[in-house]
Amino acid sequence: MKACNGVRTRVWKFPAVYKMTPRETMYLLGFHLSPMGIVVSLMIGFLLIFMRLKSKKYNLPPGPWPFPIVGNLPLIVKEPNCLIGFTKLRIKYGPIYILHVGIQTVVMVNNVDLAIEALVKKQVDFAGRPSIPSFNRNSEGRMNVSNENFNHRWHMRRKVAFKALKSALSGPSLTEKITLSIDQALGYMSKLKGPFDPHKYIDLILYNLIADICHGTRYEFDDPDFTKMVDFNNSFQELFGNGFISDFVPWMRIFELSAIRKIEAYFKMLRTDAQASIDQHRETFDPNNPRDFTDYLLLAKYKAQEEGNTELLNELTDVHLRQTMLNVITGQKNMKAEMSVNFPYCTAVIREVMRMYPVVPFGIPRATICDTTLGGYDIPKGTQVVFNLWDLHHDPQKWDNPSDFNPERFLDGSGKLAGKPTSFLPFMAGRRVCLGETFSKPEMLIIVVSVFQKFNISSPPGEIPPVDGLISTAGYRSPPYNILLEERY
Repeated sequence: MKACNGVRTRVWKFPAVYKMTPRETMYLLGFHLSPMGIVVSLMIGFLLIFMRLKSKKYNLPPGPWPFPIVGNLPLIVKEPNCLIGFTKLRIKYGPIYILHVGIQTVVMVNNVDLAIEALVKKQVDFAGRPSIPSFNRNSEGRMNVSNENFNHRWHMRRKVAFKALKSALSGPSLTEKITLSIDQALGYMSKLKGPFDPHKYIDLILYNLIADICHGTRYEFDDPDFTKMVDFNNSFQELFGNGFISDFVPWMRIFELSAIRKIEAYFKMLRTDAQASIDQHRETFDPNNPRDFTDYLLLAKYKAQEEGNTELLNELTDVHLRQTMLNVITGQKNMKAEMSVNFPYCTAVIREVMRMYPVVPFGIPRATICDTTLGGYDIPKGTQVVFNLWDLHHDPQKWDNPSDFNPERFLDGSGKLAGKPTSFLPFMAGRRVCLGETFSKPEMLIIVVSVFQKFNISSPPGEIPPVDGLISTAGYRSPPYNILLEERY
């Protein structure tokens, strides 16, 4: 003890050299971490260092700096409508920007010039599919044409699927199938008195076309299997939302188990039904008389066996056959293609609806299969690329008054159907363009024309049809609404 200015103080003496342990250092810095906390901190640090080095190696598109672990996910999920979040990012960072969503790197493309560069001019570079766990599980390990990555196996499978679909959609029997599906639904609708929501009746037409073309079966309006599919389809977007967070941040799966299990149970039911159809068709299969899409898939396998094509046979397993059936979008034969010429205004209305409300506003994600460039920026191999079709279809630089519903924009001065605008990509483009595009567009026209030829349609007095439906990365779903019908003949 000694006095200092009359105050007695104690002098503490420390050893000349004192080496602190890592835990003591954490205490000194104010971070009392458990061993697990230290591991997590190191992982975050390594991730940030890796991202920093990667950004220096590549000239990447601009984008927001990511949060640890979750990346830019909070910027997306905080908005009730994902379009609002993506629009804010586009305004801030431009027509192409990069997001780090958990463990995934995603490039968002928001104008048609960049979309054409990727999907057409560099279509092979951008022809891959990202590996998304929920997609992989429901496609039995990426066994369907939509989810398979771009490779030789995908080429073989797509070729088989396209040829079988084209064969199933040709011939006089298809006209009868389409007519039966439409007439059945219109018959139910003509019996209704007063306002009603037409969604389920339209679904009946579409589901019956799919079932008849694929399996040779049909549903009645009160069929429990039909009701089950419609109910799930209506709830799918609520379950899936803007995608499962656990696809990007795996440890979040525990919080999404309920929705994941419901969706997986539904796809399991579809696989079971598809396999049952394959087994039934195999028992009565006649290579000289194929009846539907399932028979044409079996015919492809039959011919591969006859030719001794073991490579193709290895790809035509029952898993591939049932996944191809689940992947099919119904179509229409070529003899009806001239309808777009005979009904130009109706065709223009359909196009304007698809422009304003694309069924899948962000398409199905692509992935780069090699290091490439887009818009002057480097896009590394394996990067997930998302095309914002909503922005493409509402770009004021490409469309006059894009928020206005104006079918005339698709007609020329004489009222005939004009060429398709370059910024109109409802089915995407390039190597992975929608398999059923050629067939589904004429079929939509037939359905719309048939309905309007039979009925005058109006809204109930005092009701204004809503226009803003549910928009998510899973798709667009129109809101419920009621109509009144008056038979024209």
